[in-house]
Amino acid sequence: MLVGVPLGFLAGLRGGVFETLLNQVITVFTSLPGFLFAMFLLTVLGGGIPQLIFALAITSWVSYARIAREVLRLKERGFVLAARAVGATETRIAVRHILPNSLTALLVSLAMGVPSTIYAEAGLSFLGLGIRDPTPSWGKMISDSVPFIRLYWHLTVFPLLALALATVSFMFLADALRDLLDVGNIGM
Repeated sequence: MLVGVPLGFLAGLRGGVFETLLNQVITVFTSLPGFLFAMFLLTVLGGGIPQLIFALAITSWVSYARIAREVLRLKERGFVLAARAVGATETRIAVRHILPNSLTALLVSLAMGVPSTIYAEAGLSFLGLGIRDPTPSWGKMISDSVPFIRLYWHLTVFPLLALALATVSFMFLADALRDLLDVGNIGM
């Protein structure tokens, strides 16, 4: 989010060559399967928390940039035109009018992106590419317990339940944020 939002926001405000270039980069990253690309990066870089964060950030910034780029639609709305009419500078319009109106969609997107990131981390750790011992990870716990599943089934079931509960909770949070902030009319 820290990479995608500023890039998308600048592309939406400035347009031109920067926006065209960002669109091409977004198209390339969208065509890549994110989980497989993260697997490739972790295979090349090695496992560990910093490498895992880097791999997940590289594969997930695109959706935030795409949403932040929706600034183009907001630039032509009535409240922006009214601010221009009264003499507001482009910086003031961007900070006071456009950014707050795009933040609600970004917050909902962030809440919806957390479950997929949790699943990606768990999957990569399950495969032995993510977080390493002694740092705990639900994916690593599940992977370590698979050989003992017939006798000690609870070693697999409880991390799976915790993983499911965490991701479902974030999905409910995203749904509640969407209802609370009413971002359905922004054009996501």
